[in-house]
Amino acid sequence: RAEASTRPAPGPPAPGPPPPAKSVADRAAELFKKHNLEITPSTLPRYDKPPVQRVHKEIRMRVHRTCHRCNTAYGADKTCLNCGHRRCKQCPRFPMKKDKGKEKEKVGDKREVKPIVRRRKGDTGLTLPSRTGGQDLVRKKIRQRVHRTCHRCETDFGAEKVCSNCKHHRCKKCPRDPHKKNKPPGYYDGRDSSDSELEPVGRRPLRMYKKIRRRVHWTCTKCSATFLQGSKICEGCGSQRDDTGIREP
Repeated sequence: RAEASTRPAPGPPAPGPPPPAKSVADRAAELFKKHNLEITPSTLPRYDKPPVQRVHKEIRMRVHRTCHRCNTAYGADKTCLNCGHRRCKQCPRFPMKKDKGKEKEKVGDKREVKPIVRRRKGDTGLTLPSRTGGQDLVRKKIRQRVHRTCHRCETDFGAEKVCSNCKHHRCKKCPRDPHKKNKPPGYYDGRDSSDSELEPVGRRPLRMYKKIRRRVHWTCTKCSATFLQGSKICEGCGSQRDDTGIREP
């Protein structure tokens, strides 16, 4: 008796395999017995599926979302039935989402993957750590600010397209600093300061000399009739212009 009292108490039984699934006939017999009905061989199902090994799956929990305005649980729709609020990221979720980064980590070989850094046009690749702890400072090529000068009064335009001194609209004759590659320095020297592509409103345009032009007439030698413009047949006698026509001048 003393030895029996000193023995440790038996623990809970070890979990064994799940019980085999009942056949269709057994379940039908239990159902008929529950409702006090008689069983006949004709009422039993003729087809019975072969026993299949049970698959163990993890317990899954249904996700619930709550409106962050009125604390009303959402249903199958994404709109709150109480206040009509559309579900957003501020609405709490139960259970909380798991960190995807920790789940994707592998216990085996971990190789460091260097991020791909795309350089912009003009970057030399030299960096300097920021004093405030922000993004690193990148060295870039020196760029010169473009200045435009009025070709009439030699006033700098600045950020505007109209001269603040003479109200002249900036044109192609207004010099540019630094100059363009296809126009070397001194290209605008000696230009007429009164000439401009865009003349101010209210000023008459400059007169251009053109050669005097005279209309050409053809006359028939038979009937002295004048040929119509674009026609080579005389309306008076019906002769051809190449045979009887005289050109003036």
